[in-house]
This record gives sequence, C-alpha cells and structure tokens, in this order.
Amino acid sequence: MEFKKDPSWWSKFLDKFNGVSYIPDMVWANPDVNFSTDACKTRAGGWSDKEFYSCQFPEFVLKFCPHINQLELWAILIGLKIWQKKFVDRKIQVFCDNSASVTVINTGRSKDTLMLRILREMALVAVQNNFEIRAVHLPGVSNRRADILSRNAGSMNLEAQMGPEWCRIDIPDSMFVLRDYW
Repeated sequence: MEFKKDPSWWSKFLDKFNGVSYIPDMVWANPDVNFSTDACKTRAGGWSDKEFYSCQFPEFVLKFCPHINQLELWAILIGLKIWQKKFVDRKIQVFCDNSASVTVINTGRSKDTLMLRILREMALVAVQNNFEIRAVHLPGVSNRRADILSRNAGSMNLEAQMGPEWCRIDIPDSMFVLRDYW
C-alpha cells in the first residue's frame, strides 16, 4: 500500500511548484557537485567540497533497529539537507559504498517501507531546490574519507585528520526527522 503515499507526496510538492519544469538530459556525463557519505550501525558521516559532518544516529532512529541499507540512505539524506542550498539548479553525484542505497536512489524504487520514506524525503528536497541526484557505487576501500567520518566516535582529533581547511558541520537530531504526512 506504499504506492498510495505517492499522491500525498505529489500534493505537498504541487503546493510549492513554481510551474517551471524541464526535461533532464538522458546521458548524465558531468555532475556539477560531488559528495560522499557513509554509515555504520551507530554513526553517519559525509563530506562535500571542504565541509564535513560526523554524527551519531539519534536514539529515535536506532530504536527501530534499522539495517545498514536504511542507515546508508539516511546518511545521504542528511548530506542533501545540509548542502541543499549549494545544490540549487545543479547535477549532484553522491558516492556511496552501499549498492542497495545506490540502486534505490537511481531507480526510485524499493520494497522497504523505511527506505521509501527516506527516498520521498530526498525527492522533496531535490525538487524544492531544483537539483538532480545520481548515486555511484564506490567500494568501501575507496570511500575512505566518508568511512573515517562515520566510524570516528566523535573524536576531537577528527578536525586534525581532515585538515585545517575543512569545516565541520554539527547535525541536530531534528535533521533526522522524516515528514509524517505521506
């Protein structure tokens, strides 16, 4: 019955739609912006340009015992929410070491109800800021910076590891809240 939630999503979107639309390129050769995220069972991290976040999942997220595919998708959503104003009118490419999350983003489909809720939230952020997003699978061994950010248990040494030119963004728990109206 998840498909019945899609008209509710469209209703929320149409309230904000400015009437302008375009046909996106079929071939997506050059993204305008890249970012990368990672998640583990308790933490998430990501980076774009010279900004990064590293945070623990709030208790209200962990109480559902989400599986790693859901957490990885949530980490991407947090990145989209953080950098949405930088992403306006751009093509965004996200690197993720979780192939299930990559597939969900690129196809817009999942049988998992929580992943669908996260995907709807991602889609709303994207259309409200007029950006396109594509996900690329990056093996974990190649996703090292995001991996460090997700596994580092809040160490103050994280800034030193990233370097002085990097800026840390603190993530409030409210950033993880999903809309309830669909």
